[in-house]
Amino acid sequence: MVAYPRRGTFATDVNIFDLAHISEVRRTLEPAAAASAATRATDADRARLAQLRDQLDSAAQKENADLLRIDLELHRAIYQCVHNPFLEDTLIHYDNLATRIWCVFLPRLRGMAGHVDEHSPLLTAIVEGDADKASELTLDHVTGFEKAIRALI
Repeated sequence: MVAYPRRGTFATDVNIFDLAHISEVRRTLEPAAAASAATRATDADRARLAQLRDQLDSAAQKENADLLRIDLELHRAIYQCVHNPFLEDTLIHYDNLATRIWCVFLPRLRGMAGHVDEHSPLLTAIVEGDADKASELTLDHVTGFEKAIRALI
């Protein structure tokens, strides 16, 4: 968003050419964050992630807009478990950029429920404290997103 005095607030462009740059950052930071979340999450964090994971069972019947909200909530919950406000802010920024691209292609995307369901084993890995598995699953998730978008271009 860009705000101009006396003119209003305008949404910034969504540029598909930014996908490679955004994905490069996410492929680096997201797996590291998931591994950190697996080792740093408190008991309360783990309980919240387990609750979110249990709610994923009903995701398959949701509309795309609801799936998008669920995806955002899951990512934010994982980022909070890192307990590093600077990394969390950076992750949110890049996830927002990726989500904007996702929104552009939303009407043409198939299998969004599957994309959101990928979080279930990831949340399990974090809850169980398996940093290596959490990192691996996150890398697959971020890479899968980029491939899905590229398939539509």
